[in-house]
Amino acid sequence: MASDDRNEVVQAFDEVLSRSGVHGALEFLNARIPHRFTGVYRHDPPRMRNIHLFDRENPRLEVGGDVPMRESYCSIVVGRDRPFRTGNAREDEELRDHPSRESTLSYCGVPLRDPDGRALGTLCHFDLESQEVFEAETGMLEAVMPRLVERLRAEGAL
Repeated sequence: MASDDRNEVVQAFDEVLSRSGVHGALEFLNARIPHRFTGVYRHDPPRMRNIHLFDRENPRLEVGGDVPMRESYCSIVVGRDRPFRTGNAREDEELRDHPSRESTLSYCGVPLRDPDGRALGTLCHFDLESQEVFEAETGMLEAVMPRLVERLRAEGAL
């Protein structure tokens, strides 16, 4: 993705976030990819706490369930302190022993960071079906992450 395209998406994200809040911003991000879900999870051991969720099949849903860290791909993102993605967990050798391998097949997530760079949680797309995950999408999520964190901190969610 060209930097001009990324800048346009980030600008549009900012506008949607200002106008429609976090849920609208997640819907905007989700509309760009094939995944069913786009969510924000806060690192709160021993769980990843869902604080915002967009579900393409249930757009009114704004918060999903919390996930035990050992069952969450988000814990990989936070533990490694870098993005993680898989298009088909069943075929990903790295996930051969992961408890969610058979249920959540596709994932793309980046760390949410405070101004000091500490990982607070994740911004992610995921699906119960296998979906192609493009490397450029992790870059896009990283590009919008600071604006999202600023909003979440202002709301007291992080």
